[in-house]
Amino acid sequence: CGCLTYHHIWLSCLQERMAAVAQLLPDRAPRLARAVCSSPFLISKSPRALARAIQNLAAALDISPWAAARMASGQPSILNSNAEQLKHRLQRLQTLASASRRWQRQLAAMNPAALARCLVCPDTTLDRLALLTDAGAAGSSKLPLIQLILTRPAVYFEELLDDAKARQQQRSQEVAGAAEATGSKGSVAGQQLRDVSGASSESSSSSKSAAQHRSRVNSLNGNNRSSRNTGAMATKDNLKDRVKAALAALKINGQQSVATAKARG
Repeated sequence: CGCLTYHHIWLSCLQERMAAVAQLLPDRAPRLARAVCSSPFLISKSPRALARAIQNLAAALDISPWAAARMASGQPSILNSNAEQLKHRLQRLQTLASASRRWQRQLAAMNPAALARCLVCPDTTLDRLALLTDAGAAGSSKLPLIQLILTRPAVYFEELLDDAKARQQQRSQEVAGAAEATGSKGSVAGQQLRDVSGASSESSSSSKSAAQHRSRVNSLNGNNRSSRNTGAMATKDNLKDRVKAALAALKINGQQSVATAKARG
């Protein structure tokens, strides 16, 4: 009789605890028995202690008690985690997600249960986001959601990281090839420009030489014309002198003839 009474009391207490947990963790109510089996502390603690743990979680992460209860419903073990450690992990997760707007949007849209699963991961697991950022894959559309990156097995992440590094190497080769092609085009264009400049210089030199030649020819022609003019003037002066001399000679002869005629008469 005593054993039956004790069993009845224990069963009644268990039912009360289960009812209290169902009220504190409403999202777990449909699967409460499974949650209790995986996290026995939910019924080992008093309902008051459980409520206090939810309030401490809300204060540490600066969220509402309702959001904290949803986090505990999705990941009950978060209630056993150190509050300061959870706060530090959340801040680090926000910093890592800032490497990509896509990651920032995913973190902002993440439901409390998924966020709780990310925060209970080891600190080394958060390094996965840093490794992907270093590989140039932050926020890539080829990556799964943040919560999947952080909560899936290490083997799965290693495959993701290898793929990200392969894509980064391919992009680097493409960029190097494009830069080399651009450099080649620039060299050809530079050579063409130098050729055009050389041709222009040669043309300018030829034009200058031709102009100098024409100047010399014009100078020679001018000197010849000047010489001819000078010679013509000299010839004209000589002719005038001869004419004057001839006239003078005729005048003298005439005077002599007159004198002779007078003498004879």
